[in-house]
Amino acid sequence: MKPKTAKITIRARGYGKSITLNDSQTDLVLRAIENEMLLLKELRVNGKNTGMEEHQTLDLIWNSIAEGPQ
Repeated sequence: MKPKTAKITIRARGYGKSITLNDSQTDLVLRAIENEMLLLKELRVNGKNTGMEEHQTLDLIWNSIAEGPQ
């Protein structure tokens, strides 16, 4: 049986790069995004009203990766 993979296309500044991640790499990306979201949440709790837009963007990306193809 072929292992599951996730293909992610990252497009920045007019250039695109597609990468294929295996399950453990996908889990690592999800953990990294989740940790950054927690950090942004902590900043808001401590009175700094920054990172709300970034948090929403990361949440969208996290949900898209975790959900997988429809």
